Amino acid sequence: MDKPSILLVPGSFALPVLYEGIVSAVAAHGYETKALHPPSVGLDSGLGREGSLPSMYDDAAFIANEIEKLADDGKEIVAIAHSYGGHPLSECVKGLVKGERQKQGEKGGLVRLAYVSCLVPAVGLSPITLLEGVPVEQRDEVLLNVREALTLSFLLCEDDLVIPATVQRDVIEMIEKESGNKVDVTSHPYYSLIKLAPRLDSFLGVAPTVSLLMTRVVLFCTAKEATSVSKAPEEDCQDGAVQLRRARHHRYFGQALATNGSLLIKYDNRGPGSDFRGFGGLISPEEDRWVFIPESYDASSAQKLPTLFTIHGGGFTIGSPHDNDKWNSSLTRMHDILVIGLNYRKAPWYPFPTGLHDIEALLLAAIADASLPIDRDRVAIGGFSAGGNLALAASQLPSVREHVRLRAAVSLYPVVDYTVPPEAKLAARHYKPLMLGPGSSSATAATTSTNGNADDYLRKMAPFFDWSYLPVGQDLRDPLLSPYLAARSALPPHVFVLGAELDMLAHEAWRLASKLTGGARPVPTLADKVGQEKPAAEGTRLILDDERFSFEHVDADGERSVRWLLVPDQIHGFDVAPPRLHGSEEAFRDAGVKATAYQKLLGEWLFDRAWKQ
Repeated sequence: MDKPSILLVPGSFALPVLYEGIVSAVAAHGYETKALHPPSVGLDSGLGREGSLPSMYDDAAFIANEIEKLADDGKEIVAIAHSYGGHPLSECVKGLVKGERQKQGEKGGLVRLAYVSCLVPAVGLSPITLLEGVPVEQRDEVLLNVREALTLSFLLCEDDLVIPATVQRDVIEMIEKESGNKVDVTSHPYYSLIKLAPRLDSFLGVAPTVSLLMTRVVLFCTAKEATSVSKAPEEDCQDGAVQLRRARHHRYFGQALATNGSLLIKYDNRGPGSDFRGFGGLISPEEDRWVFIPESYDASSAQKLPTLFTIHGGGFTIGSPHDNDKWNSSLTRMHDILVIGLNYRKAPWYPFPTGLHDIEALLLAAIADASLPIDRDRVAIGGFSAGGNLALAASQLPSVREHVRLRAAVSLYPVVDYTVPPEAKLAARHYKPLMLGPGSSSATAATTSTNGNADDYLRKMAPFFDWSYLPVGQDLRDPLLSPYLAARSALPPHVFVLGAELDMLAHEAWRLASKLTGGARPVPTLADKVGQEKPAAEGTRLILDDERFSFEHVDADGERSVRWLLVPDQIHGFDVAPPRLHGSEEAFRDAGVKATAYQKLLGEWLFDRAWKQ
C-alpha cells in the first residue's frame, strides 16, 4: 500500500509557516505532506474591520476541497488537526471517508483523523460551553460528521493551559461514544502554543519544539496500517446532506450581526430559517435562547417589563450569549424582569471598536422593536468581564444616549483600565494559599485554576487577549476602551460594579467604583491591595459590613449613585465558570451560593435605586 498523504490543519490564527519544520521532517520519511492555510487565517492588514469575513464554515469547505482533490487522485489521506483545527475538520468529512467513496465507485479518501489537543463541541455550542459539559439532550449532535468508518487518533497534551487534560479526556470519551470507534490515544507533557508563545510574534521561535512534537504525532498516525473499520455508515450521504451540513454550520459558526442596515432589517423577521439561529444574532426564534421572559408574563397583555441587556465575556475573542443562559434565566426568575443577551463580533478579526458598535446596533434595534415587551423607562445594560467593559463603553455612545434611556450600567468583574500593565494588576490582589486546604500547595493543586493558587489564571491569557483586541497604535486612554477614564456624566446615572477578590481585574473595578463617588471616597492606589489577606470566615457569602467589600454612594440629590460589591474568595468569572476552572467541587458550590446572593442584591438595587419611580 502506498503511503498516505498528510494534511495539517492549523490551530487558531496560525499560518502554514508555523508547520514548515513538520512538513519537511515528515516529507523526509517519504510522505506527501501539506500544511493548509484556512481562509479565516492570515488576512491582509486593513481587513476584518467591516462586513463579513471568512467563517469557520468557509474553513471547513476549504479543508473538504483539499481532501477531495487528493482523494480524486486516488490518495489515502490522514488529516491532522491542532486545537481550533479540530472544529472545521470534524465538520467537513461527510462523504470523504474512503469506505464511503468506494461504495460510490470512487477511489481514495480519508483513512484517519487525528486531533492534537482539540475541543470538538456539540453542534450549536461554543467551545467555552463544552468546558461546562454537554447537555444530555444535545449529546446526539456531537460529531455527527465523523460517525463514519474512520480510524481516529488523539494526542493528549497533559499540560495544556488552554484546554485542560480533563477536558481533552472528555472530548475523547465523546468521540468514542458518538462515533462508535475506538480512539488511539497518546499523551505528551506539552504546553499549548499560548503558553510557549503568548505573543504571536514569538511563534516562529518555538517552531522547532512544536515541530518535534507534531512530527512524532504524524509518524505515530502513519506508522499504523491506515485501514477503516468495517462498519456501515449510519447516515446516507445524499445531496440534501450538503445543505443540512451548511445549516448546521450556520448554527454552529454563524457570524454576529454586522452593523449594516440590511441585517438590522431582519431583526423584525425572526421566523424559522432566519440568520438569527445560534451565534448569528440576538434571538433564537425557536427557543428564545437569548431573550428571557418571566413565566408570569402574559403575552396577550400590554404589560411592559423592566429590562436588563447582558453582554458575555471572553476577552473580546471567544464566547457567545449562550454562555450566560443560566445566569440570565436565574435573574429573570428571581426578579420577574426581561433579560436579553447581546452578541458581537470577535477579535482578532474584529478588533476594537467593532464589537462595541455591534452592541450599539443590536441595542438600538432591540429598543426600536415594538414586539419586545421592554419598559423603555426602566432599562439597564450589563456585562461580564469584557462584556462589562462593553456595557460601560456602549453607554457613552451618542446614539445610545439619545435613543436609549439607560438608567443603569452593571459591570461585573470588568477590564476597565488598559493604561495599567498586567504585572501591576497581578500585584494589586491577594493570593491565599491557605484555601488549598491542609497539606496542599500550588504544586499539588489541580492543574486548572483554584482559589488558593499562587497565580491568576487570566495572566496566561491576557497577552493574547490584548494582542487580539488592541489595534496597533491604539490610544489606551480612550474612555471607550478604558471606561475608568470616562467622565461621570458620560455614564448612566446609576452604576453597579462587582469584583471577584481573587481576580487580577478586581483592583481596577474597585478604583472605578471609588472614582465614581466624585471624591466622596479616596481612589485606592496600586499599593492598596484589593480585599483582605486571609480567607473569609467559613460560610461567608457576601461581606456587607466592610467598605473594602461593599459600599454605596448616592449623590445629594439622589440622581446618581454607585454600588460597589467585592465577592470574597472567588476567581474571575466565578458565577459562570465550569467546575473544572474552580478546581474543586467545594469552590464551585461556594461560587454558586455567592452568585445567587449577589444576584438577589443586584435585583433589589435595580428596583430600589436605578428603576425607582
